[in-house]
Amino acid sequence: MKRQTILNRLPTTNYQLPTTNLCIRPKLPLVIFLVLSLNAILAPIVYAATDETWQRTQAYALGILGFITLALVIYLFDVVFRPERY
Repeated sequence: MKRQTILNRLPTTNYQLPTTNLCIRPKLPLVIFLVLSLNAILAPIVYAATDETWQRTQAYALGILGFITLALVIYLFDVVFRPERY
C-alpha cells in the first residue's frame, strides 16, 4: 500500500506568481536624489532672497516642503482625471 502524505493529497494548480515591472522599483531612489539635488540648488537662492532673516535649515525645509506639495498636487490631479487606475 502506497503511503500518502498531506502534500500528495493537495490539488495541483497551475498558479504562477505575478510578474512585476522591474523598471518601477528604482524610480523612488532616483526621485529622492533629484529632489535633494534640486533642493541644494534652490535653498541658497531662498536663503539669499530672505536677506538672511531665515536660517539655512529653514531654507532647506521650505524647499523640501515645496517639492512635497508639488508632488501631492501632481498625484491628486492624476487621481481626479484618471480614477480607473486607482
